[in-house]
Amino acid sequence: MTKMVSVVFAVMATALIATGCIHFGGYRPVIDTYRDPNAFRVPQDERECRELAERSASKKTKAASRARVVLGDDEDQVVDSRFKRAFIDCMAERGHDVVE
Repeated sequence: MTKMVSVVFAVMATALIATGCIHFGGYRPVIDTYRDPNAFRVPQDERECRELAERSASKKTKAASRARVVLGDDEDQVVDSRFKRAFIDCMAERGHDVVE
């Protein structure tokens, strides 16, 4: 039983560490809710847009790799830039203003 608990703990710790590593540069947007009639939806929309933007940035990177496009040392910056653009576009489509 103790060994099983240790294995479960190790798997959970690894998962938490791994999800923290793919957090696209720690981007934390500022959302202007002053004239936002849907301000109550910001937390849910932010979660959904973040997920969509991560998938979009990852998909584009994989496509570039398959096409053998060399991104060089700036690959992380390109992925971060794609993530930010996709996130901002998603939030704007939902009626929220993102302050960069």
